[in-house]
Amino acid sequence: MQRDVWRRLVTLVQRLAASPSSRRFSFREAEIVLVYFWAAEHTRPVYWACRPDNWPDHLRPARLPTPATMSRRLRRPGVHACIDAVRRHQQRGLRRSLLSTLDGKPLPVSHHSRDRDARFGRGAGALAKGYKFHGICNGPQRLEAWAAPPLNVDERVVARRLVPASRIAGYLLADRYYDDNLLHDTCLQHGVQLVAPRRYGPHKGLGHHRHSPARRRCIDMLEHSHTGFGPALHARRGDIERRFGALASAWYGLGPLPAWVRGQHRVELWVAAKLALFQLHQSSRKRRR
Repeated sequence: MQRDVWRRLVTLVQRLAASPSSRRFSFREAEIVLVYFWAAEHTRPVYWACRPDNWPDHLRPARLPTPATMSRRLRRPGVHACIDAVRRHQQRGLRRSLLSTLDGKPLPVSHHSRDRDARFGRGAGALAKGYKFHGICNGPQRLEAWAAPPLNVDERVVARRLVPASRIAGYLLADRYYDDNLLHDTCLQHGVQLVAPRRYGPHKGLGHHRHSPARRRCIDMLEHSHTGFGPALHARRGDIERRFGALASAWYGLGPLPAWVRGQHRVELWVAAKLALFQLHQSSRKRRR
């Protein structure tokens, strides 16, 4: 990691981390978070970052926690909140758009993995086992909300939790797998119009059961538009695929889950750290231009 990027991260973590609430802790929350960031930055296990010889002299802290201390402290909710706060802080000042996109990215593990939380589900064109990253992006830079549940959790169910947690307005673009009346109703309640093609295509009828008025409007936009606004709008959905591609291809981004990242808690912590590092590096690159 470049020295200026790491120093920015240290300053941010020290500002955003909670003050120590108990004297029984030998290490402050900021120290625990920074050691974890060092491991995530280099895609190494936590115990690797606890060894002094894996730090350059000019960046190494005065003292390092043991792997056992890291294991205990990383389970505290404040650590996850601090890591996610670093990402959100990088997005301050970025303009919000009326166009948001929603998609998922599989995070598979080996089929014979003994991870008790990993599940089988739809991966990248085939059955896979593991987890799935779901995200709502607003514009090219803002990640408004995300989750990383097991792979068998329906993406429409996850989306119904993400929309209220985000602060989006306007249009939400998604693929046909998100076509769902309940999701349309959720978006409508929060001032958002979901734009997703019908799951089984326009040649299928609607049947006789109730349909959300937002879903009917979406169908009209995509299938009966006289101006071409609906199809042209939905064509912008590819923006999130390019963003996910950049996130997965960057050496500091969210690539395949390493062998030591197993279990729901560790996966969520790893994803949060990688998202924060990606946002930090991207903003640093813009500053240098």
